[in-house]
Amino acid sequence: MMDLIGDSAILLIATLGIAALLGLILIRLGGKGNVALDPDNFLAFRLIEKEAISHDTRRFTFALQSPETKLGLPIGQHISFRFSDPQNGKMVLRTYTPVTGDETFGKVSFVIKVYKAGVHPKFPDGGKMSQHLDSLRIGDTMDMRGPKGGSQSRILGKW
Repeated sequence: MMDLIGDSAILLIATLGIAALLGLILIRLGGKGNVALDPDNFLAFRLIEKEAISHDTRRFTFALQSPETKLGLPIGQHISFRFSDPQNGKMVLRTYTPVTGDETFGKVSFVIKVYKAGVHPKFPDGGKMSQHLDSLRIGDTMDMRGPKGGSQSRILGKW
């Protein structure tokens, strides 16, 4: 009798474990769900952390819409950043790939080299976007749009 109860309990625990694992896989891989990005419209993302990696490289971390929101960026895709240049009013657009993905909820991070003005003779003005990013303070926002890119990986290796 005790063996029957023990076997039933083990079977129940194993079944619940498999169901939980399958549910997690479906949540992570399935559907659009609660994703941060919009491929057609730029959205403002708030800077929550800026870390100096080296003298000219920074890690910029932006908050997503909520702590439960995933980025929604498929493998092989990237994100467009934009800002209006205060010197001439023109929009500056650059594309970046984050160092975090859909496994990180509520935030997205980018490691970006900052090209300062006056450092390289071929580029006396430096990098407009990287300097703009470096000038952001915690709480400032950056406009982003995505996913962007030519190829997109599909589930189970299907393209």
